[in-house]
Amino acid sequence: IADCMSCQSCAPGILTSAEIKAITRALGIGHVERTVTYVAEMQRSGIRQTSDSAVDMMSQLELIAGADTDARQKYGLLRNVFRRAIDQSVARLRINFSGTFAKLYFLIKENAIPPDIARQINDARKRLNEAYSTDESLLHDSLPYDIRAVALLITHLYKGMAIPPSLD
Repeated sequence: IADCMSCQSCAPGILTSAEIKAITRALGIGHVERTVTYVAEMQRSGIRQTSDSAVDMMSQLELIAGADTDARQKYGLLRNVFRRAIDQSVARLRINFSGTFAKLYFLIKENAIPPDIARQINDARKRLNEAYSTDESLLHDSLPYDIRAVALLITHLYKGMAIPPSLD
C-alpha cells in the first residue's frame, strides 16, 4: 500500500462513490461504505472532517473545566466541542440546516431530550454564541453549568455515554 500511495493515480479521494460501494459490498462491510463515501465526498469538496468519539469530547470537557485560563478562552474551547458534537450528529443527514439552532432543535426532537435538559442546552448555546461580548465574571459563574449542559447533550446524542464524575 505504501508503494501504491506514492503515485498520483491511487491518491486518496480518487475513487468514486460507485467504486467505493462496489468494493465495500464485495467485502461485506456496508457500514464502512457509508463512512468512506462521506469522507471521500468531504475530501473532494475540500472540507477536512475529523470525528471525535463521545469519550474524546468528555475528556475535552474535563480539560476545559480544569484549564488554567480565563473564562472567555474556556468558552471558546467549549463552543468548539459543542459545535463538533452537533455537527457530527447531523453530518450524514440529507437535510440542510440554517445554523446551529436549527441543528440543535432537530437533535433535541430526534433524541427526545427532556424539556428541562433542552432548556439548559439552549441556554448554554446562547452564552456560547455571546461569550465574546459577555462580562467575564458572568462567564466565570456560568461556565460549570454550561460545561454540564454540553456534557448532557453528548450523553443524549451518544447513547450509553455517562457524564464523568468530575463534570457531574
